[in-house]
Amino acid sequence: EEKARLFKEKTGKALPAGLVNLGNTCYMNSLVQCLGKVKELKDGINSFKPDPTNQNQHNKLVTAAKQLYLDLDSKGESFPPYAFVQTLRSIHPQFDETDNQGRHMQQDSEECFNSLMQSFQSANMRTTIGDEERNLISHLFDIDFQVTLTNTQAEDEEKQISYEKHKELRCHIDNQNKPINHLDEGLKISLEGEVEKFSDH
Repeated sequence: EEKARLFKEKTGKALPAGLVNLGNTCYMNSLVQCLGKVKELKDGINSFKPDPTNQNQHNKLVTAAKQLYLDLDSKGESFPPYAFVQTLRSIHPQFDETDNQGRHMQQDSEECFNSLMQSFQSANMRTTIGDEERNLISHLFDIDFQVTLTNTQAEDEEKQISYEKHKELRCHIDNQNKPINHLDEGLKISLEGEVEKFSDH
């Protein structure tokens, strides 16, 4: 911590710190450090003050994330995120799965992202946009999609249009074993697809 303090005094920047792998937690380590670069999210977590009368378990994960980010900003060297990992595993037990030798299993960063978003949104951190108060996570991460279904075998059939919210925008990096060279190509492919429709007639 002394090294981190001296580095900040000299450069005006926090000395980058890392997270020690606690047995296949690299998926989580990279994700929480990536999310920590979203200033509005980090500010919301750091200012979070849970209602002590509210027994919402997701508040515990935000509180653990708050301490984690404070440590990342102050320690100046890699450290094991014991409290955060333990809290994550207690609220989302799928990340506590072990193999037949008792070792924690590798997990998927996408599933971890969805679990963190669920907890952070359920903790109901707030932000004010103009005169309107909103859920911080919904405001930062919700993506509005217009979904259009077209019958390719009956072009005169009316299109079905609906609206959905998601927190992910997928990007394909391979299209039927053909490499994708540009970001817009991968995004476009991920937004298109075919759905098999069964008719009662």
